[in-house]
Amino acid sequence: MSRFFHRDPLPLKTALTIASSDSGGGAGIQADLKTFAAFGAYGLCCLSSVTAQNTTEVAASESVSPDLVTAQLWAIFSDFKVDAVKIGLIGNARNTLAVVEFLKDLEANGVPKVPVVVDPVMVSASGHAFLGDEAVSALKDLFRLSTLVTPNAREAARLSGFPFSDVAGATAAAERLMKTHNPGAVLLKGGHLSGSEAVDILLEGDGTLSFLTSPRLNATSDHGTGCTLSSAIAACLALGLPLKDATLAAKSYVHSAMREGLPLGKGRGPLHHFHGFYGYSLPENRATGPAASAEAPAEAAKAIPIRDETPETAIPSFPEGVPGAPAHRASFPGGRGARGGGPGGGWGGWRGKHLSRAFAPPFLTSHPFAENLGKVREKSPLILCLTNFVTVADCANALLAIGASPVMSLSPEDAGEIAAFAAGVVLNIGTLNDETLASMKKAAEIARARKIPVILDPAGVGATSVRKKAALWLAEIAKPAVIRGNSQEILALAGTLGQRQKGVDSDSAQNLGELAETAKTLAKTTGAVIGATGETDVVANAKEVIFLKGGSPLMTKLTGTGCVLSAVVGAFVGARPQNPLDAAASAMSFLKLAGERAEKALSPPGALGELKARLHDALSLIR
Repeated sequence: MSRFFHRDPLPLKTALTIASSDSGGGAGIQADLKTFAAFGAYGLCCLSSVTAQNTTEVAASESVSPDLVTAQLWAIFSDFKVDAVKIGLIGNARNTLAVVEFLKDLEANGVPKVPVVVDPVMVSASGHAFLGDEAVSALKDLFRLSTLVTPNAREAARLSGFPFSDVAGATAAAERLMKTHNPGAVLLKGGHLSGSEAVDILLEGDGTLSFLTSPRLNATSDHGTGCTLSSAIAACLALGLPLKDATLAAKSYVHSAMREGLPLGKGRGPLHHFHGFYGYSLPENRATGPAASAEAPAEAAKAIPIRDETPETAIPSFPEGVPGAPAHRASFPGGRGARGGGPGGGWGGWRGKHLSRAFAPPFLTSHPFAENLGKVREKSPLILCLTNFVTVADCANALLAIGASPVMSLSPEDAGEIAAFAAGVVLNIGTLNDETLASMKKAAEIARARKIPVILDPAGVGATSVRKKAALWLAEIAKPAVIRGNSQEILALAGTLGQRQKGVDSDSAQNLGELAETAKTLAKTTGAVIGATGETDVVANAKEVIFLKGGSPLMTKLTGTGCVLSAVVGAFVGARPQNPLDAAASAMSFLKLAGERAEKALSPPGALGELKARLHDALSLIR
């Protein structure tokens, strides 16, 4: 089977960097383009100046002419749709004003406004001063056109005229920057502040204040961290993330890129921008923790507790489930052109190396499922489905379409006998009665005794106390490999919802940080992989989180798609029981892609009556 994971073409997002060149490749435009690529965005660039630098010093720098800056920008905007702009070191006042005037001209000519992230680079880490007072004054004009500015502590002190050394002072400086220079938002980076943790301060335009906290790293490879952070935020904004989510994702990505930093040069080495795609076996290129390897990938998976601490409370907004968290699955953003099949079963990489499990962005549109789908079709696992009468035929047809062998039963004796030799058992509590519960109990007991994976679907669990008690009871008996529900069902099962919810069509509005943390906690207490579906799916065990985005919104209009998904998860886990997290993520991503294809095949568009047939077609045809 091909090791290339097939994916329908998706609209490609672009991100533009206006910055300086770094001959050492660790910062500036080189770092920006690497970061854009790591996030799956196509990188565009406008060169503002050239530097002669390496890991130890900046030996020289020279700006290009303002006319050439403007010409580059016109060439880009006249041909490309730009989805976000990152502005780094521009070099002098004239070039800065040229960028300001160009952006104003765009707005005056009706070009839709795009997110602009400004990193006010003034002094290099080695101490080289890039900007004089005139250039700093011009830079302030740029702030008014920005979505976000990202000064470090020294830059913020110079821009605000307010020296500080702690978080309280940094907060005051951020507020002064917002008031005097009127950017869209301020992210004051706390790497140079005192304290055992690095605290970044995010002040948004509506006054929302967040403290983003992570452990400090004893890293020797940190050249280009500021450039990388701002370009990662720009890439996330281009891909549609809200500002705060984009900032959290970027911060965690930089943390891991620095932790996995490259042992190059004689000074402060560069970050490993592609740490999620390939790794190294050299222990000295890690800031903390052992090196990832094909033999011991799990030992390298250490949690990075990125925290979002508001003045009122402290909650993990994106725990391990963000780009850069080492406990994350390695994956290729958007799932396009990925390779697999190496050590670990489907997580192989270039040159046969095991992929570092350090990067899986929350906007991930596809999990590399092709190998796991191949295992389903090769093994044709027998899946016992005890599902509700509304969707029993749909689940059976879906399993047949993907190459599995379905058996549907609601008799205790029958179900118990089949469970003894099935490859997987799916328990769906959708239509409860005494007989169905007795059947599920019998099947669960036998499956558990024979170590056969069980998938529990707590359908409508938030609607009544009876459903919740039944779901928890079955979870205790079966010790399921996977619990799969929509986001509200998972929150209800975990007891984090204070009010009674609707049934299987419950509200899918998501707070991804809350959902990821709840899923991890529920996984820890039940021992199961948790699969929560919604606009963005969350798949988690006690240590790892995978985010999956994509699919068709029309799937929410089709009764039973959640039940079908649980059956499909059963087939994938039945074919690969040794890794239920990977199998469940593959199944959920597979159904999302099938939904997208089913919607595209509708004629006329939006014809719900034929959606079910098109979905089954897609399930059978995807390779």
